[in-house]
Amino acid sequence: QLACPLDLGCHSVGYQEFRYQLYVYSLYSASTQVLQYIYQSKRLYVLKSLGRADVLDVANSETPQMLLSANFFLLLPVLFVGHGFQIHNAYVLTINWLRYGETETILLAALFAIVGVGNLYTTVLVVRNKFAKDRSSKITHK
Repeated sequence: QLACPLDLGCHSVGYQEFRYQLYVYSLYSASTQVLQYIYQSKRLYVLKSLGRADVLDVANSETPQMLLSANFFLLLPVLFVGHGFQIHNAYVLTINWLRYGETETILLAALFAIVGVGNLYTTVLVVRNKFAKDRSSKITHK
């Protein structure tokens, strides 16, 4: 995803205007990936300690109590801001395309928009399903 904006070329005016925002987005995206790693490794640790996972397994959603941890509530806003950042990148690239008419810019704007909206939609669906599953598991345990 970060290799695509570099296709704008360092000499175009649109790239020069978007470059700083791309660097900020890259830093934010890397920080988000670190937070996701921490969250997933803690989930995997819980599953391994319960005997439900091996060393190389992927953390899945078998432990609903882990879903409502502090790490989860830290990670969710970070993810939503990141998805908003992707949509904002699409908006800025669209404005640059209207100003300068560079074809690469509108293509990258479309890519950022598709990825941002897709990520946002998927995250909302997953969170909604997790909370519905957690709510139904609390009802069945009562």
